[in-house]
Amino acid sequence: MKQTPSFFIFLSTFLMAQSFNVVDSFHKNGLPKEIHHYTETNNKITLSQKSYYFVNGQKEKYGPFVAGRKDGLWTEWRNDGSRLIDGQYENGDKHGVWTHWNPEGRKIKQGRIKRGKKDGTWTKYTAKGHKLWEKEYLEGEQIDIKYSIKNVFK
Repeated sequence: MKQTPSFFIFLSTFLMAQSFNVVDSFHKNGLPKEIHHYTETNNKITLSQKSYYFVNGQKEKYGPFVAGRKDGLWTEWRNDGSRLIDGQYENGDKHGVWTHWNPEGRKIKQGRIKRGKKDGTWTKYTAKGHKLWEKEYLEGEQIDIKYSIKNVFK
């Protein structure tokens, strides 16, 4: 019986939350350029996500917002629809793993960013997926590099 009020509070909060989209800008051809996704909870409207589009209608980038700042996984695409970059934001700063992709969908570079600066190991791959080099960063400064020459021509 004690759980019933909690359930109704949760249910009413869930039912009262609504979301809607606003086209913020258009391309000259009339297609959306930028769409903002908002959530309304308890009479408070907050920006929850943004989507950007190329002039051809393909999605360019997309990701979530928390407290008005980029926060979470953001993805960027090329204008042909192939994925370009996946990366994490935290409180508006790049923070976490960032991965770059070639047009065929292979990983070409990956590493960590900490509070907006490269930190730790970044790895670059050839078009065929072989390791080309590893660079070590500390607070945005490159401190080491190791080449994988044996894999360059494979």
